Amino acid sequence: MTDGMKRLFQDLKNKTVSYKEFLRQFLTYCCENDRLFLALYKTDSFLIKKDFTELIGQYDPLEESVPKDERTYIFEFYICGVFSVIADWLCDDREKSIDDMAALLYRLTRTKLRRR
Repeated sequence: MTDGMKRLFQDLKNKTVSYKEFLRQFLTYCCENDRLFLALYKTDSFLIKKDFTELIGQYDPLEESVPKDERTYIFEFYICGVFSVIADWLCDDREKSIDDMAALLYRLTRTKLRRR
């Protein structure tokens, strides 16, 4: 089940696309393979989250001011949140467009974190 998503991730690694375009392409894949995504989401697939974390890390959505010892935890928070939002969107019959969802996920993961 994970082969298709791994191919997508590898393809995206080899391209130079903006972070918002990366999100759009990932959402398009999730739409086209909604059963696969939901099955992976429901099984809490560690490998897919790991691959996704690696990919999203290329875009480094976290501010430079985020302490290095917190980055891993914040990334995990982002990934779980992104996957949950996508799963809800797919289950809600995709009421928002792919572009709208990409913009929403972009805003959610680019929101400035407050300092302690």
